Amino acid sequence: MTWSTESAFWAFNAVANFVYPRWNVAAPEVIKREQATEEAFAKAVEAEEQKALAMFKDSPSKAVEYLTSIAEARAENVTKAEFALFGELMVKYRDGFRISSAGPGAPDHGGTEGGIVPKVEEIGYSTKWYERIVRDTGDHYKMTDDKTHPDLARSKLRALNKGVSGTWVPEAPRPEPLII
Repeated sequence: MTWSTESAFWAFNAVANFVYPRWNVAAPEVIKREQATEEAFAKAVEAEEQKALAMFKDSPSKAVEYLTSIAEARAENVTKAEFALFGELMVKYRDGFRISSAGPGAPDHGGTEGGIVPKVEEIGYSTKWYERIVRDTGDHYKMTDDKTHPDLARSKLRALNKGVSGTWVPEAPRPEPLII
């Protein structure tokens, strides 16, 4: 099999497989989008069928051609919309967090490139998932005290901030936490 962003199969599988482990937080958004899409389809199909029926009286082949082109365009649009939904979900629900814009009044992160600080809420993972990580990896991911390992803290920051402007330097005083 080969991944393709033109394939409805991959679009729907991308969304489904992303949502499975985040069902409690992401599924309501998928269901809402699905319902809106189905309602729009129902309205559009009714008008399209009436037009095709009128066309059919003069030229059955033109009516078939019309409905075929409508169906192809709809399938292409649904595929694009589903990949767009996957992107939205990926941005919003990743790494055990719900990430969203804090709105136009959000504080600037102060970096050289500017930009707002997003609202980040930890939603975590299931207890079973955390237990599996411990069972499978032992102490490999155990948190260490960064104060006793300043080089580790610095390397973590470099990795986390790669490609992001405006980084915090460990030696600098920490800013007060910002409650949004």
